[in-house]
Amino acid sequence: MTIVMNFFGNNIEPALIEHLDIYRVFLGIKGKNGVPKIKYKNGHMQYENNMSIVVSQGFKRVSDKEFTINLESTKSLTPAKLYKALCKITLSTIDEKHMVDLKQTVKWLTCVDTPQLRLPRVAANVVHNGFSKVPQIVNYIRKIDDFGIPHIVSEFRIGSFVYVYIIPFSEKDTVDFIADEEYEKFWDTFKHYRSINDWRFDCLDSIKEMSINENIRLVQNGQP
Repeated sequence: MTIVMNFFGNNIEPALIEHLDIYRVFLGIKGKNGVPKIKYKNGHMQYENNMSIVVSQGFKRVSDKEFTINLESTKSLTPAKLYKALCKITLSTIDEKHMVDLKQTVKWLTCVDTPQLRLPRVAANVVHNGFSKVPQIVNYIRKIDDFGIPHIVSEFRIGSFVYVYIIPFSEKDTVDFIADEEYEKFWDTFKHYRSINDWRFDCLDSIKEMSINENIRLVQNGQP
């Protein structure tokens, strides 16, 4: 177990932590080392005196009330590691009795040299209802023999940022929910998600590192 946990800590968890750093700075959410200060090639972000501070050479004035900020990351992201990090949260929070059906999932999670595999899309959105600075996880586990619904689906939330994802490779699933019609049937079943607009459905299959830049839009509302 120690070897497995070290693998997650050194290889998988940083993908999610670094992905969420910008949200943590905006929300002032502390981790093991406090609220992160993020360094970029052209600036930095930090949380100080109960406010987020952005220093960047990438400021652009769109109008008197609107600015955009481009931040060039010094780090890269591997999409498949991000998916694995989300799944790791799920596996650490479900009843151990379900693990017997997730042997292939665990094998995928812990294999360093996993080839690129097709994975279900990850739904992401900003949902202000239910806002919480404390990270939250909700797990849905299928109890009926309707194989158009995944065995396990999870919702991970931090602040207003919500991710909904399927745990892949369960032995209780007969389809992989990659085809559009399979995914749509699953999504239609979760009507409380379907009723919310503006979901983004991300493909996190790639095992290649990607450079990620942040683009922030600031708009002044109301009277000055």
